[in-house]
Amino acid sequence: MGAVAARARAPFALPLALASALLGCATTSYERDLALATAAVSAGDASLDRAADSLAARVETLPPGAPEKALLLLELGSLELRRGDLTAAAARLEVADPLLDVVDLTKDPEGELSSWLFADAARPYRAPAYEKLMVNLLGMASRAATRDWRGALVEARRFAVVMRYLRDVEGLDAGGLERLAQALSAAVHEAAGRDGEARRLSVEARGETFDPKAPPAALPAEGGQGELVVVVLSGVLPRRVAQRVSVEEAARRARSPGTAKSLRQQGVSELDLVTLAGASGATEPVVTLDGAPAALLRADVEALARATFEQAAPTLAQAALTRAMTRSAVEGGVKGAGGSRGGTVQLASFVGALMRGSDVPDTRAWTTLPAKVALLRVGLAPGAHVVTVGDEAREVAVEAGRVHVEVVVTR
Repeated sequence: MGAVAARARAPFALPLALASALLGCATTSYERDLALATAAVSAGDASLDRAADSLAARVETLPPGAPEKALLLLELGSLELRRGDLTAAAARLEVADPLLDVVDLTKDPEGELSSWLFADAARPYRAPAYEKLMVNLLGMASRAATRDWRGALVEARRFAVVMRYLRDVEGLDAGGLERLAQALSAAVHEAAGRDGEARRLSVEARGETFDPKAPPAALPAEGGQGELVVVVLSGVLPRRVAQRVSVEEAARRARSPGTAKSLRQQGVSELDLVTLAGASGATEPVVTLDGAPAALLRADVEALARATFEQAAPTLAQAALTRAMTRSAVEGGVKGAGGSRGGTVQLASFVGALMRGSDVPDTRAWTTLPAKVALLRVGLAPGAHVVTVGDEAREVAVEAGRVHVEVVVTR
């Protein structure tokens, strides 16, 4: 190829190499692992065992800094929880938790650059607030159900610290999720002998203001009673998917209507944007206690996920529009530098095709996360009691002065 073409190619060599290195085969392998996890959740039973074993082996082969490791650990924790291995689930979530902190808080200028020039998938994964909170909520529930009260206390404190930051600094309203976690945390503190904190959390879980001077209210496991806590996890969140839309629709979502006309003039008519699949269809099962309907605290994780996504949608659309304009500018720049030379025209086409092929929408998310969470917390007379969640009935033994926690997962 001629000297002019070589000079034209030089300014774009580094960004193209960066895109290739960042996107590589990691996305493909992650998508394959994710497909295995989501299929297992749909099929249940033996498929969960096979998928969990396969993902566990896959995680072991990943280096410490692998960008997909945190997400695969989250998916693996969900699978372990669904197949009833709560100890393994808690361990997987605990390992993933600090990885999410690193991924979420570390500045990554190369990833930021590539997200605007090549693909959102080029940047490190940033866990949305609800995923970070659910790590600690599910970890707390898993450890409480195995009577690991010390570990459950740690998870309760982590949830409280993260929730306080997200509420006070980021302005997040987690609604029912925060109150549900407070109720579970209250039971954990009660089981650990921290009655004062348990009373405060119990009051705040009801949406009331705690008054330390008020006469202390009785806790469920006091007065000769025992306490039963049931955490019900239902469904899975809708997946993030790539959707082909017109440049006009992309500009509308980005709140940048003038961009569409400019792209049309450059020959660009459609873009790939990330969207959420349709409603999960998750239904909350009927929960009864000793044959009577149970009063539950409920949290709609799916609604929180959708609200979070809608808030980010304009930025994602704007990034996609910027990448499209960058590709057109780069391709035009290569052509302009080489005039009408055949080799330069071929290079321009190659550059444009490579950048289009590298434009991978970021569909990464914790996709096996439950869509709905419900919690039952009640004081009961000591003895055997039957909790029914949907079609599943469990007999539980309640002991005076003690807290018993069950975790039930439904599809």
